[in-house]
Amino acid sequence: MPHMANRTLTKAILQLIRLPNGFSAIGNIVAAFFIATQGHGDIAELLTLIAISLCFFHGGMVLNDCFDLNEDRRERPERPLPSGQLSVKWAFVGGASLLLTGLALSLSLGMQSFYIALALAINVVAYDAIRHQGFVAAGLMGSCRYLNWLLGLSIIELNALWALLPLPVFAYIFGLTLLSQQETCATNPKRLLTVAAVMTVVMLLLVTLWFGQTPHGYLFLAMTLSGWIILMLRLKQLYNDFTPGAVKGMVIMLLMGIIPFDALLLLAAGLPLAALALLLLMVPGKLIAKQLYMT
Repeated sequence: MPHMANRTLTKAILQLIRLPNGFSAIGNIVAAFFIATQGHGDIAELLTLIAISLCFFHGGMVLNDCFDLNEDRRERPERPLPSGQLSVKWAFVGGASLLLTGLALSLSLGMQSFYIALALAINVVAYDAIRHQGFVAAGLMGSCRYLNWLLGLSIIELNALWALLPLPVFAYIFGLTLLSQQETCATNPKRLLTVAAVMTVVMLLLVTLWFGQTPHGYLFLAMTLSGWIILMLRLKQLYNDFTPGAVKGMVIMLLMGIIPFDALLLLAAGLPLAALALLLLMVPGKLIAKQLYMT
């Protein structure tokens, strides 16, 4: 019995931090770091950046469920906090401790990394604390991923061009978040038109910002356009079957798509082998997602 109780507690904690989604945060950092260093960076710095990112990502997920407790009691009573599997008080302490740990670790990489980490922490708390609907919420979530990407770049001196390059990441997460807001209710199929427009902006940003930077220009262009076409077809299909289950499936597909998205940027940066290696992060993510929910 104690062994079974420990397994249940462990699963509840892993559900709370959204373990499968953490691989996409790692993918952001690895892609940005390899692009910044062209594959010749210090492995200790990379591991530190990954640790910082995971502290913010999982800490943010924990605090998100703390702030959403009343909503989850109505709509998702089986989750760890509303079901009483985990203490809300200790979840708050754990989430805040992870954010503070991330900030402390960022100081070891210099003030540029610390300032980006501080901005990321503020965005995480702001998103968690507000009502998760509308463009402001989507913008905050997009900013979190954008800043996570900048964190991966922060071991070099950043300028305006470097700050522009992750804009497609911001737009992608902005569109994904707008869609996820329909996951439990699926009451506004017209939201898909906005999502389609945002994903078109993503494609245009990718081509504008990255096409001239890459030695694999036409392959990059073909993959970008193919991904956009597939996404538009899936959104059209979703429009014809706009149900909470179908929306959730699309959200999960887009969440899984974050790692290939980062791999595409590695290809654009002239690092095809690193791009292929990054795709391997999808394997543990998908396997764990079979046991733990992602959204």
